Amino acid sequence: MDQQPSSGDPLNTLEKNLVTQLSQVKKQLEKLEHNDLLEQETLPEVIELGSFAWEADVRSGNQAVKANLMRIYLKIKDCLIKLKKGTYGLCEKCHKNISLERLAVLPTASTCAVCF
Repeated sequence: MDQQPSSGDPLNTLEKNLVTQLSQVKKQLEKLEHNDLLEQETLPEVIELGSFAWEADVRSGNQAVKANLMRIYLKIKDCLIKLKKGTYGLCEKCHKNISLERLAVLPTASTCAVCF
């Protein structure tokens, strides 16, 4: 989609949605970081049998969530960069336009429905 978004343009709406999503994901990442710091400060002094396993399990789950959120965050940032360059909405495989309908449902789509 080799064009810059204008105010009435569907790309402008998509850009606003991407910016909103980016902000939401960033807040979730910050909240997880804050919770990690709180957990470190409030861990009990007394070590109970199984507490290491439980703590490792919780940390592993948190790391997986953070990794997924970071992947989404980077994908959204990439879309916003492509919007600025005028290449947002181009399929990474066939280089044809991704339909606006597909982008409306999945704004971070990097391939068209055919190449998906």
